[in-house]
Amino acid sequence: MYMTPEEIREAFPDIVIGRGVRIERGVQIGSDVVIGSDVLIGRGVVIGSGAAIKRGVVIQRSVVIGSGAWIGSDVVIGSDAVIERAVVIGSDAVIGSDVRIGSCAWIGSNAVIVVN
Repeated sequence: MYMTPEEIREAFPDIVIGRGVRIERGVQIGSDVVIGSDVLIGRGVVIGSGAAIKRGVVIQRSVVIGSGAWIGSDVVIGSDAVIERAVVIGSDAVIGSDVRIGSCAWIGSNAVIVVN
């Protein structure tokens, strides 16, 4: 179940959130995070301090996003993925379930990263 806009503002007062953001309960978000419009964040997601998530991103359940990560527009991140600190993911990329992206990696626009 998603939190109401009022619950989001109360739970995460130190972050900037765009319009239409939907966050499930049980999410942890660090300070100084910027989340663009129309982002969906599933239950159990952890987002580190200083991360930036652009518009239209879908983050499924139990994902970890490290501090200082930058997630471009319209990216989809599958459940149980780990995006370590300072990772950059270009727009329209797809990160599959159970994928781990190491620190400081750059993933290009339209990339598809999956585990076989």
